Amino acid sequence: MKKQIIIILIALTAVVALLAGCMPSVRGFDINAVHHVTTGDDSDLHVLAVTDIMFDGSDFDITRRQMITDLVDRKVGSDYDKKLAEYEFIVVNGNTVNGVNNGELMEMAVEFFDGFDIPWAITIGKHDVAGNQSKSDIMRILKTSKNGVMSRATYYDDANYLVDVFTENNKFITTLYFIDTSVPCTSQLVQWYQNTVKTYGYTFAEKDGKNANSIIYMNTPLAKFEEHVNDWDKVAPVTVWEKSAKFEEAIIDLESTKGVFVGLDTLHDYAMNITNNIRWSYVKSMFFPTTDDIESKEFKSQASENGATRMKITTSMYLETSKISVSPLTYLKKTDK
Repeated sequence: MKKQIIIILIALTAVVALLAGCMPSVRGFDINAVHHVTTGDDSDLHVLAVTDIMFDGSDFDITRRQMITDLVDRKVGSDYDKKLAEYEFIVVNGNTVNGVNNGELMEMAVEFFDGFDIPWAITIGKHDVAGNQSKSDIMRILKTSKNGVMSRATYYDDANYLVDVFTENNKFITTLYFIDTSVPCTSQLVQWYQNTVKTYGYTFAEKDGKNANSIIYMNTPLAKFEEHVNDWDKVAPVTVWEKSAKFEEAIIDLESTKGVFVGLDTLHDYAMNITNNIRWSYVKSMFFPTTDDIESKEFKSQASENGATRMKITTSMYLETSKISVSPLTYLKKTDK
């Protein structure tokens, strides 16, 4: 069942308004405008997360689009994966495009993801804004999407925003944060996260003042991922977001966020640990190099890691995730025949 993005204006009680007024003023923090997506009939939100697609305008983009289409349509993965519920939300977790003509590439990406007729959201990675178009220009393009939440979200600044997940019966489940890691973290961003988590806890969670549940999507990992690199099957470098120590500290201290999902380090293949009751997880990567030598060791090594992450977010905030593999070699070899 296809879902429509819903925008609502919630009139808050005087007590909550007073609480918000007592908080430090944070740019872009609008407690009176809460935008959200809804779950399906089963009250769970079924999410497909992809990361580091790197659309670059080459012929390889045809393969990238076909891989994602088959993921959304559940034509790849195990027999079990193919029988699971239809996706109701897509997360594109950064580095969606990679080229000097990043604006043109992002326009193509918006048209492509809008074509699924499913609500979707995006985070900004460094490659997204490394071309001729500025971050503001890229965000303006993203806000033209008919199915993306980017034009309907609650923003801190140009590229950091949140949306809320409700059931069809208007029961709040969680807040989804989409964090821009193309620039170093700032204390103001940390404060925005802290304020929204605390305020939404009183407004929606109805848990005697406990902070509302939340999930964070961001392209560049936090230092917590580096702590566990030796626990994973494949040891590879971990890139840590600059100046993000306070953000990580706030995530742990507030006990709101149940999952932090990252990308960028494409060879970590869904590596994941649970500490502090938080799931620290890589989204399985879509990246593969644009090269004429698809038989090279480098290409085959990266192609073997490709895929996406399936998520189910339940009303009790049980977070179920699994990886789905899909190799570009399957599509490229068909083309060669």
